[in-house]
Amino acid sequence: MKRTLLLLGVLHAGAAFAGDVIASRAELESYLAAHTSSPLDALSPGARERFLVSLTFGRAGIDGLDASDLMDELDDAQIHAVLALFGPRALDVAPPSHAADTRGVEKRVREPGAIGALERRYNFYYAATRAIDREATDLQQAAMLGALFDAQLATAFEKAALRKADDHELRLLRAAARRVALATGLPAPIDAFRAVFAERVRRGLVSGDDANTLRNLHFIRHRMADARGVARTYPLAQLAPLPAFVDSPGAAAPSVWRFSADGRTLTRATLDLAPLQILVTVDSAPSRELATAVSADPVLAPLFERRASWLTRAPGVEDIEAVRDWNRGFPRAQAVMVYDRSEWPVIPDWRPARIHIVRGGATIETFDGWDGSSASRDALNQLLRRHGFLPGRE
Repeated sequence: MKRTLLLLGVLHAGAAFAGDVIASRAELESYLAAHTSSPLDALSPGARERFLVSLTFGRAGIDGLDASDLMDELDDAQIHAVLALFGPRALDVAPPSHAADTRGVEKRVREPGAIGALERRYNFYYAATRAIDREATDLQQAAMLGALFDAQLATAFEKAALRKADDHELRLLRAAARRVALATGLPAPIDAFRAVFAERVRRGLVSGDDANTLRNLHFIRHRMADARGVARTYPLAQLAPLPAFVDSPGAAAPSVWRFSADGRTLTRATLDLAPLQILVTVDSAPSRELATAVSADPVLAPLFERRASWLTRAPGVEDIEAVRDWNRGFPRAQAVMVYDRSEWPVIPDWRPARIHIVRGGATIETFDGWDGSSASRDALNQLLRRHGFLPGRE
């Protein structure tokens, strides 16, 4: 549900693009060659380079982009002007600007309008992360991301190096450490983020997002008391209130955090994977579409309510308030948060809206074809009949 990168959904099959909309990498290169000025010029040179690297195209046009630099550097009108180059698919996910906050704190910048040595190093790293195999499992991608971070950026987080970085460079290092720490939960990037955080505190640059990230990293390390203390230490961050956490010392892996009916308490409990059951991995819009369809189906709704667990990622990786909102919206598809990704080898790859049939602690079949069509609904029903959840045969 929570997204660091803005990934665009698929438009209906009849969508068309006007001739002046950039719909492929080749058209992008032609546009850049033909225009000496464009809305992209509002970005700093380094951010412009990263944004262009982040763009991906499919048969229907733009299908992926990273809007984080747009949010940090451009106002709302400038963001819309850039995304308009790529048509309605991009405009539909236009994010709000945070540029006023960025401009308010980036006072110490050595070379405005130029790509310095550290930013060049960061951009090389950024491009390498975009080349990570998207077909690899989430665990494999996390390992590759952690290895890239260690090899290319780790030394930039030494205390002396951070002191030398200007405010713009510090923002880039913060973004790198934040992404890798949340994606991998590895000690090195978590420590790197804490080092950047300390330097930003020293300079008076700490934002609400900094404080929220610090709290999330405490969650990843299962330090719930420390996580709760962040809001007291940084009251200006106005962090969302937390539920009570009730850990069960006897809980065995795999375990989950389960909300109370009123949403005020999360209790850790073991999830028994011995009986035949359904596990659904919840992440981003496709999962919401699946839950909407299942909840509205007179046959599937009661079946999934009895036999399925809707799993989100762990606190800190997934936003707690987002899961609470999910449960309010889907009373018949209540989500639980996994305690730690490492406890779930039964799910070899975490993808949105995947349905796993599990028995005896092992996955015996996975359905990855949900797209809301009648064909995918029929395929899901066949899967459920095949494993005895529904009467009849395929």
